[in-house]
Amino acid sequence: MATIAVPTPLPSPAADAESLRNAMQGWGTDEKALVEILGRRTAAQRAEIRRAYASIYKESLLTRLDSELSSHFQKAMILLTTDPAERDAKLVRAALEKKRGDDKDAWVLIEASCASTPDHLIAVRRVYRSLFGCSLEEDVAASSAFQQPLRMLLVSLVRSYRCAEEAVDVDVARLEAATLAEAIWRKKQPHGSEVLRIVSTRSKSQLRATFHCYKEEHGSDIEQVGLPTTIIRLGYQQLQQPVCKDAQDRRLVPHIPREAFYGGCQILHPWTWNRRGRTHQGDRVTR
Repeated sequence: MATIAVPTPLPSPAADAESLRNAMQGWGTDEKALVEILGRRTAAQRAEIRRAYASIYKESLLTRLDSELSSHFQKAMILLTTDPAERDAKLVRAALEKKRGDDKDAWVLIEASCASTPDHLIAVRRVYRSLFGCSLEEDVAASSAFQQPLRMLLVSLVRSYRCAEEAVDVDVARLEAATLAEAIWRKKQPHGSEVLRIVSTRSKSQLRATFHCYKEEHGSDIEQVGLPTTIIRLGYQQLQQPVCKDAQDRRLVPHIPREAFYGGCQILHPWTWNRRGRTHQGDRVTR
């Protein structure tokens, strides 16, 4: 979970809106001021700032950022300021509209589905239908951007509502580790329905326990089975802890603090990917 260093005392949304306006007035833009405000507020606080800005200045904050900024910094600040569910819905739509997607396009869907809370995925699906008039699940199933078996996994992920609890059933973990091993080694069906069910529906804690049991039994990580196991590989990698890819992200977008990236949210940066997860719902606040 990302840690947002919110200032104390916290300025009112109207005060923040005025500061943002001043930062974008006149010749040039005070980028550091934008970062200090938008990068040090939670998603809920940024929503209040957007509403206050629109009410006071009769224009959208996103529109103003778009006209005042450029390059990667523009993209980062707009995606940071946009409502998280709306942002993810739009990024998913862009990935699905491609004739043939690549790894980073697939990871847009995977991160929107897996890297936050189940309720966030529901919000993304609701916003997607509102914006585009169709079902996210149906669009993924009909998309030509991704080939099988990857498309099967993506459909399962966007329709799933994973349990968010940390509780683990060790007996189930052992049983499903054996099921995965049988599918991979004896049946040679690493993309079969049982594998898909386990990877796409179990909680992250339960999946982590299952993969641990597999390693204990077979002596290697399930990701290293040496087969073209797309579903297994993606299921394993979605469990990785979110990290900030400082070397590249901070060079592309200088001065934005680590916390503003939601713990390494590369969906915030469609130009750079390191196949790690992200978390942005319910920002933990430090003062």
